[in-house]
Parts: sequence; C-alpha cells; structure tokens
Amino acid sequence: MRSRRTHTLPVRRALLVVGVLLALAAHASAQPTVARLWLGVSGDPARFQGQTGQRTTVRSFFLGWEQGLTWGSRFSVMLDRMGPVPMFHIGTKGRDKTEAITPRGIANGKGDAFLVALNRGIAARGGLVYGRLMAEANHCERNYAAFTCGGGSRGPQYAPGAHADAFARFSAILHGGTKAEINARLAPRRLPRYAGPDLP
Repeated sequence: MRSRRTHTLPVRRALLVVGVLLALAAHASAQPTVARLWLGVSGDPARFQGQTGQRTTVRSFFLGWEQGLTWGSRFSVMLDRMGPVPMFHIGTKGRDKTEAITPRGIANGKGDAFLVALNRGIAARGGLVYGRLMAEANHCERNYAAFTCGGGSRGPQYAPGAHADAFARFSAILHGGTKAEINARLAPRRLPRYAGPDLP
C-alpha cells in the first residue's frame, strides 16, 4: 500500500503541473498582443546608455508655465532637441519660480494661450509626443497638490475636481480640432468654452 502511494502522488502532481501549464498557455495565446515597451530617461541618453546599455527612445524634459511661449526656447525647438519621442512635463510655476497658475485656473481657460502653443508645437514637429501635466500631484510638497502634508485641503483652486478639470482642458486643446470639436469635449465637464482658433 505504501509503495503504491509513493508512485501515485508524483504522477498526480506531474499531471496537475502539466494541466496548469496547458491552461496558462491557452490563456496566454488568447491575450491581445502587448504594445512594445519604450524606455525613457531624463538627462543625457548617451551617458545613460554607456552606463546601462539601455537604448532610450523617450526623452523627458520639464517646462515651467508658459516656457516656450513667453520665455525660453520655442517649444517646437525643444521638441526637436528631445527626440526620437519627446515627453514634456509641465508644472504651474513660471519663469520666476513662483506659481503662475492654479489647477482651477487651467480648467477655467486662463492658460489656453499656452496650451494652444503646445498644440501648435506638437503639430509642427509631427510624430508621437507625450505630455504630462502637473506630475505627481498626489505629493503634498508639490505647489499644485490638493492637500497639505498635514492632510488639510489647499482650497478649491487645488481640489481633486480642479485637477480633473485641468486635465480635461489640457487634453481637449492639445488634441486640437475645430473650436466646436474642442468645446464638445469640454461640455461634459461644464467647463468654460474655448474661445481660441481652430487647431491642428
């Protein structure tokens, strides 16, 4: 009886393992093809490649509010410099490092001229570009964060809803189209109408 058990258990375990592997293989083949993963870096990609062997596709850089429009290099120049795939990060501090706009201000259209300039710079360059607005907004030390490090609200200009509305406006204008199309994207969130020109 004992010898029969010792032979039966390994066989059962082997059949169980084979069954699990077949199920996993069937599940994997039913999954959609995953998009290629692109690696990025902020800084010197050649130096990073020398240190790690990583070939960098995405190059990220940081912008102050209205940088590329009213101060600094033109946005289109910065994009060309940061290929093959640029990723820009935008905060709300201006040239003098003080707050230039709040999340609610962006949502309400006070920064539309800058968003239009970003749209036009991306269109002029062509190709894939990633945009990131108010990065890591859940970090209490960010000037645009909704909450203080003590957990208190920073007020309606910074509330989570203001962030969501700012992202909606950022996306609507950067994706471009006619004025009517942009306003159709803003309407579900009842945001102030976009009054600028049709965009590429």
